[in-house]
Amino acid sequence: MQPLYVIQNQPTTVDSPRANDASPERIALGVFGMTCAGCQSHVQRALVGQAGVHDAMVNLMTHQATVVYYGAVVTPADLVRGGAVGLQGFIAFVGAVGNLER
Repeated sequence: MQPLYVIQNQPTTVDSPRANDASPERIALGVFGMTCAGCQSHVQRALVGQAGVHDAMVNLMTHQATVVYYGAVVTPADLVRGGAVGLQGFIAFVGAVGNLER
């Protein structure tokens, strides 16, 4: 079983939109195209590096990413449509993947 990696962004300043938004949201994204731990790490770094994302957990085995984000800064559509994941060459969508046939 592959380990689940967790990366958190550094604390933000008071002037940051993320710091002023007291209610972060959580979303599950399905991610296609990950075939190895390197892919998993690449997707995770891309998500965490996107403005408005506070935390991301990517699981290679389930092809799922759980993202904690600030809706005032980024939307789920931003994350999947040409956003952090899409620009890295992976296909993402809102919702869990479930069981995938390989």
